Amino acid sequence: MRLILLTLCVLLCAACSGTTNLTPEPTATRIVPTALPQPRTATFTPEGQNPSQPEPSVTPPPTVTPISGPAAEYFTRGLAAYATEGDYVSALNDLTTAIQLEPGYVEAYYQRGLIYAARFNRDAALEDFSSALELDPNRPDILVSRAEIYIARGRIAQAEADLERAEALDPLYAPLYVARARMHQAAGELALALDDLQRATVIDPDNPAVYLERASLYLEANQPQQALIDLNVVLAIDPENGEAYVLRGQVHDTLEDYERAVDDYERALSLGVESHLARLGLAYINTGQLDEALATLDIALELDPDDADAYFARSLARSETGQDFGALQDIEQALALRPDHVPSLAARAALYMERERWQDALVDWVRIYELNEGYVDALYGMGQSLMGLERWEEAIAAFRRFLEEAPLSNDRRLAAQLNIELITAYLTEQSQEPPPAP
Repeated sequence: MRLILLTLCVLLCAACSGTTNLTPEPTATRIVPTALPQPRTATFTPEGQNPSQPEPSVTPPPTVTPISGPAAEYFTRGLAAYATEGDYVSALNDLTTAIQLEPGYVEAYYQRGLIYAARFNRDAALEDFSSALELDPNRPDILVSRAEIYIARGRIAQAEADLERAEALDPLYAPLYVARARMHQAAGELALALDDLQRATVIDPDNPAVYLERASLYLEANQPQQALIDLNVVLAIDPENGEAYVLRGQVHDTLEDYERAVDDYERALSLGVESHLARLGLAYINTGQLDEALATLDIALELDPDDADAYFARSLARSETGQDFGALQDIEQALALRPDHVPSLAARAALYMERERWQDALVDWVRIYELNEGYVDALYGMGQSLMGLERWEEAIAAFRRFLEEAPLSNDRRLAAQLNIELITAYLTEQSQEPPPAP
């Protein structure tokens, strides 16, 4: 049973002295989500996002045979600085010097563009990839890298043109199918994306990054078992792949196997991956390890004070440990950072309902449903809030819509049906009362 820590209201059918009682009362049924939205595993994130730790591209650098002389020395030193020390400043400086010495140095433009892309300087990356392609237009690897920039910026026609050119040059170049899968994924064409990733695994069956990409897509497509198979392949090929442990932890979260989620998140942390601390904190909460959760989430917020997910997770831990004021502060901070953060909106709506602030709760539930119509429990929350406001007909309509959209496995379906019957009985009872004496 999923552990969700903010108590929400569910309506109880109760009779009191022969009169139907319609006051919502708190019980153990909850609505707040316990998992954060699943991120995409991609080289570039959509325009407007700036993750603290960029994810590596699945596009491997080509075998480089630099030209001789001082330019080659600067080129080699720049790549070494970035590959061994992560020193992108020195790397960019050395590659720039190599280009100044040899303006026709295709590989220097390409490698500098890759570093710019990894640092989310897309304008500079696009300029370098384009410069490299002006010098050598027959490089599928550079075409794919430029297409990924176009995809991140929503310039799909230009991305398609680059990918078509890359496929014509080398139809067995696996990264182009990965890039095209991302393009399909961004358009919501998950079946086409999976087809392209299947082709990439056939072409390059030993590349763990391809399986990692497909696992992320399977998770988005709500196929966690398929994602798990691919992640196990990744870790068989590369047992030290921290990102694979993070993603497998998310799969275990989806399957509500929180103990295994904790194991995978901790393993990723031991490998130096820290981008998932909010998820680790939630996994600790879901296994009842509240002290560990609070400590982990405090560290997450020290590392990134703008992490809305970490504030949301800490609000859950604080609520469970009786720190209601601190919980509300964390929720408000998360929403100040990301006003459309659905988990925090749901948590705030829950707190409003506990305090019988029905109108405030209703506003949040409506906003949640506007942001994510797939979150059908927002309809249930609307129904409860409308009951608290004694807007009976609207409450019935919200519960009926919930029943239309919620899957049969949703454990609030019975409560929604009982609420409809309860309201109907109450309205019938009120209509039969004699008019008051004049």
